[in-house]
Amino acid sequence: MATYREIHGGRVNVVSSNPSNPKEGEVWYNSTLGVLKGYVLAPAAWSSGGALPTATSSLAAAGTTNSSILAWGGGAPSAVTTSLLYNGSSWTATPSLGTAVQYQGGSGTATAALSASGNSPPTTASEKFNGSSWTSAGTMNTGRRHIDGNGPSSATWMAGGWTGTAISSATEEYDGSSWTNGGGLNTARYGISAGGTLTAGVAMGGGTPASPPAFNSVEEYNGSSWTNVTSMPVGKAYGIGYGPQTAAKQVSGSDGSSPAVTTTFDYDGSSWASAPAIGTARTDGAGAGTDNTIGVITGGYATPGNISATEEFEAAVGARTLTTS
Repeated sequence: MATYREIHGGRVNVVSSNPSNPKEGEVWYNSTLGVLKGYVLAPAAWSSGGALPTATSSLAAAGTTNSSILAWGGGAPSAVTTSLLYNGSSWTATPSLGTAVQYQGGSGTATAALSASGNSPPTTASEKFNGSSWTSAGTMNTGRRHIDGNGPSSATWMAGGWTGTAISSATEEYDGSSWTNGGGLNTARYGISAGGTLTAGVAMGGGTPASPPAFNSVEEYNGSSWTNVTSMPVGKAYGIGYGPQTAAKQVSGSDGSSPAVTTTFDYDGSSWASAPAIGTARTDGAGAGTDNTIGVITGGYATPGNISATEEFEAAVGARTLTTS
């Protein structure tokens, strides 16, 4: 059998992180992860990742690549201060939150994350993570649970939620130090799936305690006001969203008739398309990713209880862990 060196004229490169712009067929050894990686052609699909140490729902997540995702808080079953970092294969503990929280919104990256509101009754407190510790991120104007938003931690929007007495349409914007009120959603809702940025945001689905239990309506944010755009194929609440406004992904949630579904949709800024389904149906999970071609989801709830399962999504060509099988 010919060796890699005989075929390609050189040895496999040893690197501490995956190349930023690999070519199809390129192979390397990631010394940080301790695995052989390759940029290969394969069907777009969800695959099983490393499970959470504890089954958890109503948590939040932030990150951009499958090898660097931060997840924190949630109910296991009561609110926790846990903060965990995913390296592409397993979760490890990072410094804990200052206050236990669940049903919170999350945005940012694994080293610059923002945790907003949450809890029951809702809190107005928020915290931010700098890669080594969580600190106060200021007080929101309105405390809400099942709130969500997106953007970098220094320019984030958070919208919707439940105040404890009413459904909210409020949007708040964070500049890295303080919160200010922005333009309100056209339809008050909680449990949205969020994507985009402060000036190009997208709020997907959501629900109410009454009818309809799950919206299919979608709104886009320009930094000052929300506009109704093309609806999702079906209504979903408590789902997972990530990615930019022009390449967003909406994953799982409840469609009103089923408490948890596996369906996934991609949004290109104007229309929706069905995408590969996840392996484990869940609601109230968390996720993050670069766009609708790469991302990670984890945790959530499905009868009879919380979920620890993590799943990774990669498009047709991407960096994958290679085995001898």
